Amino acid sequence: MRYAAARGSIPRIRICVKETDFLLLSFIAIMALPQPLRVGSTPSELELIASQHPIDIVPFIAMERTAFISGAYGPLRPPHQAQVPLWMAVNLKQKKKCRIVGPAWLTVGMPS
Repeated sequence: MRYAAARGSIPRIRICVKETDFLLLSFIAIMALPQPLRVGSTPSELELIASQHPIDIVPFIAMERTAFISGAYGPLRPPHQAQVPLWMAVNLKQKKKCRIVGPAWLTVGMPS
C-alpha cells in the first residue's frame, strides 16, 4: 500500500502485527528502555518462568504419561493427585478436565 503525504505532514503508516513479529516487537520494546532497566528480566520472560512451576491437580480424566518439549508428565489417574506444570494445569482446568489444588501456604488457618 502506498501513502501520499502532503508537504510538511507526517505520512501515516499502518502496522500489521503477526504472531511471528511478536519477538521482534518485544526486542524493540526492550531496546527502547533506558540502560538501567534493560538488565532485569522482561515480563514475558517472567511469565514463561512462572508457567513452568509445578503444581498439584486432581484430574477428572485418565491419561498415560505424555512427553512434551519441557518434559514428560503423568500418568494422570483420578482421583489421585498429580504434579504438572502450571501451563498444563491451566489448560486442563479450562477444558474442565481437572481441579487445581491450592498450595499449602495459601490455606487459611486459625490463629493459635
